[in-house]
Amino acid sequence: MVANPQTGTCTGIDRPLTSTIGANGNVHFRLAVGGKDFLAKLSMGVRLWRFDFLGAYPNPCNRTARIRYTLPASGIGALKLSIVGVSGKTVYETSCTRGNGPGLHEILWNGLDNSNRPVGAGVYICA
Repeated sequence: MVANPQTGTCTGIDRPLTSTIGANGNVHFRLAVGGKDFLAKLSMGVRLWRFDFLGAYPNPCNRTARIRYTLPASGIGALKLSIVGVSGKTVYETSCTRGNGPGLHEILWNGLDNSNRPVGAGVYICA
């Protein structure tokens, strides 16, 4: 099987592999060889290489919310997370510029705003 970390897809090697590469570009694939169980696990793991928001838990939270997301193998240099109240006011923002490798990541939010004060109970949106 050939895994494409940019798209999070796996392709069997029973058919020709094609790719388009722009000027000064590059494309990386990963070749996986193994039994049926190993390839099934790898196929599930490759899906974690795309950019995706997996949600926050526990929901509702008491003190700390774990906000989970996945990143692709390339293309993400920095990530900015904003937590916004239903009124549209941003109550918390954070940026991540290090450790943005591919796969599963998590940000912990302690329920405090940018001024380090507790936010009120309610519905908040991650953006």
